[in-house]
Amino acid sequence: MKPTPELISLALAYLEADLASPPANRVLFTSNDQIPNKYKGYISSFGGSIVQMGVMPACMAFIANDDKKKIVDALFSIYCIKYGIAATGLKDHLTTNWQNWNTVGKKQFRNRISAIAVSFKLALRTFEIDESHND
Repeated sequence: MKPTPELISLALAYLEADLASPPANRVLFTSNDQIPNKYKGYISSFGGSIVQMGVMPACMAFIANDDKKKIVDALFSIYCIKYGIAATGLKDHLTTNWQNWNTVGKKQFRNRISAIAVSFKLALRTFEIDESHND
């Protein structure tokens, strides 16, 4: 569950690409080039959710919430780039593969997505946070 320089670089690249997008197409950034404070909390609670619920239920719980889904979608985008996965989305990836993975495969996914989450949280810290935007 340790972040690596490569994962942090991938997370930074994801965030920089989002910031470079036109304001109407941005996923996490506001039109004033800041990240709402709530996303810091979401990424932190994702790690806790994995510990409490397990990786599959934590991912599904986040997918069910439109704002939190942005976080797991970002994490899964980084996962796909890092591990060369061509998937249509996290939910599809998990529902298609979860039953076929053995215990080692499930642990590997948990460890990989956890490391990406930690890397993403570190990368978030390099951008300006909008403390007033918590809705």
